[in-house]
Amino acid sequence: MKKLIYFVSEDWYFCSHRLELAKEAKSKGFDVVLLCNVNQHKAVVEAAGIRVIPIDIQRSETGILSNLRLLKQVIRVFRQEKPDVVHHVAQKPVLLGSLAARLCGVPKIVNALGGLGFVFMSSSLKARLLKYVLSFFYKRLFNFDNTTLILQNRDDYAFFNQKIGVHDDNLCLIRGAGINVDTFTHQPFPESETVRLTLVARMLKDKGVGEFLLAAKQLMKKGVKAEFVLVGDVDEKNPNSYTHQALSAQANEAGVKWQGPSNDVFSVWVHSHVSVLPSYREGLPKSLLESAAVGRPIITTDVPGCREVVQEGKNGFLVPLYSVDALADAMQTLIENEALRQEMGEASRALAETAFSSYKVNEMTVNLYGQ
Repeated sequence: MKKLIYFVSEDWYFCSHRLELAKEAKSKGFDVVLLCNVNQHKAVVEAAGIRVIPIDIQRSETGILSNLRLLKQVIRVFRQEKPDVVHHVAQKPVLLGSLAARLCGVPKIVNALGGLGFVFMSSSLKARLLKYVLSFFYKRLFNFDNTTLILQNRDDYAFFNQKIGVHDDNLCLIRGAGINVDTFTHQPFPESETVRLTLVARMLKDKGVGEFLLAAKQLMKKGVKAEFVLVGDVDEKNPNSYTHQALSAQANEAGVKWQGPSNDVFSVWVHSHVSVLPSYREGLPKSLLESAAVGRPIITTDVPGCREVVQEGKNGFLVPLYSVDALADAMQTLIENEALRQEMGEASRALAETAFSSYKVNEMTVNLYGQ
């Protein structure tokens, strides 16, 4: 039996984005192990027959000494476990995991980046320095024959190919984590006469939470009747996160209901009419895939990742980045047009089935492990 180790930052992320894939790998004969920071989801992972190895990883820590200590931990685990395949997810596990895998002689290395992340999006001096360092290591680590980098959208593929210099043979385009269309089934719209527009994400500034609040406030002032809802938690380890106090105050001022995190996102979309995500950049946002599968029209920004899920005017609207006015106009259009919501919702479901089914995504990924 071949051994597969997933290395991710957090157990909750693994459960929401990779657990179904791990189960598919087990069904194909892999002995699956998870290396991550353990919080509250260890029992869920172990119930799926996946062994969990805890590791202390801080996503926001950029210090050299702390990351060298983390690298040493990863090397020790890889030497003890002797995996045939490692699958690293997100920037820090990808970078440190790839270094450790090369030093330990792991036969197959699979890396997955959900997006370019804060370092490549920020213009701060610290981010620019880190961007240079990451680009240097990425070009060298991703071009080995036994290494494959999975990217979720065409923009990121072109960036790593043309800007970083990663060869085509080392790149693979797989459309996100996929969505289980049998679990997220097509649902009728809520019977409520008040249209509910919902943003599901971590409460980060670069998810467009501020633009959503301003657009909602603008529509409320115009007398447009609707319900505006935020679903998700703050992320204290992310430099772009709101604090509880700040977000509560801004949501109250804008007339927006912040529900906090949810363990039942399917129910969130069942009770919503429109999906909104004015994000600054994504790999491929799972919340949009989930809302599409349930059959909801989508309003999102015309940026990498987000535009993969929307066919302009067919299953939703793409609005310019940072444009509160365009966002508010698109929201008002769907609030006031029930027939359009219905038509776009049907198109969203069809797109989820044909392009983003998790069955296809999982099959493609497991095939990479077996190559």
